[in-house]
Amino acid sequence: MNNISAELCILTPSYIDSEERLNFASDSYDSLVKSLNFDELQHFVVDDSDPLYLDKLRNSPHSKKLYDLYSLGSPKIIHRNRPQGSASAMLDAVNHALDEGHIFGFIHLDDQTYNSDFHTLVSSAINAMKADDEISWLRFSGYPLIHSGHTKFSFDNDNVLIDGIDFKPTRHSNYTSWLTSLTKTREVNPVHYWPVALWHSVFRLEVLKTILERGLSIYGGTESLKRKVLGKSIHLCHVELTYKSNFGFNNLIKNYPKAKYGYINMQFGGFEIHRNPNWKQLMDSYDNKPIL
Repeated sequence: MNNISAELCILTPSYIDSEERLNFASDSYDSLVKSLNFDELQHFVVDDSDPLYLDKLRNSPHSKKLYDLYSLGSPKIIHRNRPQGSASAMLDAVNHALDEGHIFGFIHLDDQTYNSDFHTLVSSAINAMKADDEISWLRFSGYPLIHSGHTKFSFDNDNVLIDGIDFKPTRHSNYTSWLTSLTKTREVNPVHYWPVALWHSVFRLEVLKTILERGLSIYGGTESLKRKVLGKSIHLCHVELTYKSNFGFNNLIKNYPKAKYGYINMQFGGFEIHRNPNWKQLMDSYDNKPIL
């Protein structure tokens, strides 16, 4: 990762509850290792799996795969006595990364896979965020870059339009950051677009910490409050819902009034495996040309 390894780290809230999930995680990690140079990257893994199920896996033919799952990047693995949810696991990973002096974190989940463009996209994203401290996060996948392998976004007159949100280019020598602001997103108030996506993204760690803390608090929206009252785990998807409401989104803007987010080259870096059973076909056939 050249000169960015000291600032960038990998963050994983790991959750293994079945042999199928273990296979996802193993394939996903193998794809990540092949896409990034782990020689100097630190990896913060918070194991949020159910210990009772892990005991069954350890006594199965899959035990070696489980123990060898995270083997590179000097992983710092934090084991829990019981699962508490991916949101709090991610917050634990972020806090450990901040304590170690990292500035940026890439969120790797157990069911993601990566393409040949991913390494370059991550490097470009870190350089873009170093050049502009108002960029809070940059994304490499998900809607609208991938939408069931079909519709993506509209490009017209040097603007990219996504659900009414206008992303404008900031050009560098070998990549382009397509950016919008939190305030412009609030003005449009999209129904379908997810401005805060806690997967396949590089975040400024201080911003990610703020996002997670609010999502885990009683102010994290009705879903988080309901799950707290019922004593259920809060996951990243529930935190994301916090910022689909004006109340949550306004709070984020209050903390970061000048914050921007966006994409590099309007290219994707990979897929969620469990949501895309045809991900290998899409990876090979889906148009991923850069918009520079």
